[in-house]
Amino acid sequence: LLAKKAGAIDLVLGGRGAIQTRTDDFPEDSMIGRTRILYIGDQGKNLGEVRIFIEGSGQVASTQRAIVGLTRDWPEDATLARLMDTTREALNDYNRSQAQAGNPFAPAGPGPAGQAFYTGSERCAPCHEAEFATWSRTGHARAFATLVKSSQDFNPRCVGCHTIGHGQPRGFVDAHATPTLINVGCESCHGPSSRHPDVDLQGYGRADVSSCGTCHTAENSPDYKPAEYIPKIKHWKDAAQAAR
Repeated sequence: LLAKKAGAIDLVLGGRGAIQTRTDDFPEDSMIGRTRILYIGDQGKNLGEVRIFIEGSGQVASTQRAIVGLTRDWPEDATLARLMDTTREALNDYNRSQAQAGNPFAPAGPGPAGQAFYTGSERCAPCHEAEFATWSRTGHARAFATLVKSSQDFNPRCVGCHTIGHGQPRGFVDAHATPTLINVGCESCHGPSSRHPDVDLQGYGRADVSSCGTCHTAENSPDYKPAEYIPKIKHWKDAAQAAR
């Protein structure tokens, strides 16, 4: 929109959500008028490099563009790391103030009549003692603490994968309003349980490990390897075991 309105911009280099522009300079997806565009994604995980070649007339003849992934192979810059920490904490403080202004102690809004809602993992423990004990020893049971430690506990882009039902009716709001829904709990995978077992018994809670990829994406969880991670949280019997 800026390129269309201004008309005299040669280059736009920036972050826009998770969007990354192709780097092979195809005009159909990287130019608006005379403006060349390169988006490098967000979260500070990439460095955008653009080399500009100028004609004798002073006009931009072409560009060479690259997106460099800032992996762990790149050393941290201490000054930039401090700036990022300060900015992250300031954003989290702002989100916290907005949540408090909206009365975080108010209960989450009700869902449609008769629809199951989230109740928290503690309610599962009496009937599923062994499974609950296994879960309580996993990183899932402490997932929200990692957000608190990194000052991201009010970052809406993070809390969805560290809590139960965020953004859903009667789901996680914040740690003050819905303290029983922090961490990656039983209902994160098995769904809201208020109707179980009284109404929903057979078929409730069926899940498989494919749902892990919802949060353990390459961007959010680059070290995630199913063969290594899943045994750490396994609390169910395989088909062969169940048959014995």
